[in-house]
Parts: sequence; C-alpha cells; structure tokens
Amino acid sequence: MIKITDLKFAYKNDKNVLDNFSVNFSKGKITSILGRNGSGKSTLLKNINSILKPSAGSVYIDGKDVNSMSSKMIAKEIGFLSQRSEGIDATVMDAVLTGRKPHISFNVSEADLAITRKIIKMIGLQPLACNKTTEISGGELQKVVIARALVQEPKILLLDEPVNHLDMVNQLEVLGLIRDITLDRELTSVIVMHDINIAVRFSDELIFMKDGRLYEKCSTSNISKEIIKSVFNLDVDIHSYDNKPFLIVK
Repeated sequence: MIKITDLKFAYKNDKNVLDNFSVNFSKGKITSILGRNGSGKSTLLKNINSILKPSAGSVYIDGKDVNSMSSKMIAKEIGFLSQRSEGIDATVMDAVLTGRKPHISFNVSEADLAITRKIIKMIGLQPLACNKTTEISGGELQKVVIARALVQEPKILLLDEPVNHLDMVNQLEVLGLIRDITLDRELTSVIVMHDINIAVRFSDELIFMKDGRLYEKCSTSNISKEIIKSVFNLDVDIHSYDNKPFLIVK
C-alpha cells in the first residue's frame, strides 16, 4: 500500500531530518513508529501525506507517486491526524462532517450525514454532537479529530500521537477502535507513539527511527533489549503477558 524509497528531507538551512529512509507499510496492519524526539517521526508522516516535499526519494501509494496526486485525491486516500489540534467555532457534528469534504461535489448528502453520525456514535461523541468544539476538553477534541479522519473513509490512516491527550481508559478505547477499523476495512494505519508498551499492545509491526534513518522494523513479538538500548539508551527487561511482550525499565 505505501512504499517509501530513499527519502531525504531537510528543513531550510538544516541537516537532513530524514536520510535515505526506505520502508514499506502493509495493508490491514497497524505499524507504530517509535524513536526519540527529533528522530524524524512526525516529519515522515508529513512527507507521506505530501504536506512536506522531500529533497530526494519518493513515496508511492498503490504504485502512484504521492507528489503527482492532487490534494483532493490525497485527502480521499489518506486520513491524517496532526500532533496538535485546536477547536473551531463549530459544533462537534459540523467539525466531524468537514472530513467528508473530499467526497462532496455540491451539497452535503444524506449519505454524508449518515456516515458522520455513524462515526460520531462509534467514537462515543453522541452526547457532545451539538457542543462547540471550543467548549469541550482536550481529550474530547482529540476524539473529534480522529472521527473527522475516519469519515473521510480513507485507505490510509496517519496518526501523530493520537492518544497523547487522553486518559488511560480513553487511550485503550480509541486504540482498540483504530485496531478494529484497520482490520475490518483493511486500512494501512501508521501511528507515531511514545509509549512502547501501548504500541506493542495495539500494533502488528514496529518501526524504530534513529537520526532520521530506519533503525529496525520488526513484529511486536521480535522486540529486543538491544533495540531499546540502541534507540533510547535504556536498559529494559522484556516479559510476556497474554502472548504480548511488555517492557520494564531497569
């Protein structure tokens, strides 16, 4: 679904944030991207989404170079959640409905409204549907932004720290929902995460970034102490519970 080859990117007058980065992302799987601050995780998502343009290399979606695609076409293919979200002077219902924009030709259809209502219910936002997004909590706003990405009905989800402002209960709920939708709709879901144990619990694959490069790609069952030591400079023990590894920092 997504193929990245020899990607390079640098902000103006700076060294490469991404340096010869190559990787493939699989359909029907959640891949979590892990690494220290400044390793290029968020920059990678923005290059996949063509918000940023690489200085070299390419990103392909179903064999098509993303930089040859129109913004409307990209919006139909990719649902993107940035790291920072702010409320707008609109109700939750209307804010989520804006995610249908790539599919709307003239007027909002009953089908657009039905999909929006369905996702709002799925995310648990029904009680807030008529509230202004400027009047809800940061965690609730994060759910609104996730819902807006889902109503696009994309093939790809790019989520930059999607549960950063949520409490533990809502983290588990939202990530469980993303996992279920990824499997049900065979999406390619790429998530930037900070909590390694949460990433291991909800992901199929892990990508570790270091200094703008791909350090390691592995299944969650193949995570090792050596990877964590090299990427994060942390000594950990790895245990197993319910057939899933979990890490304890020494």
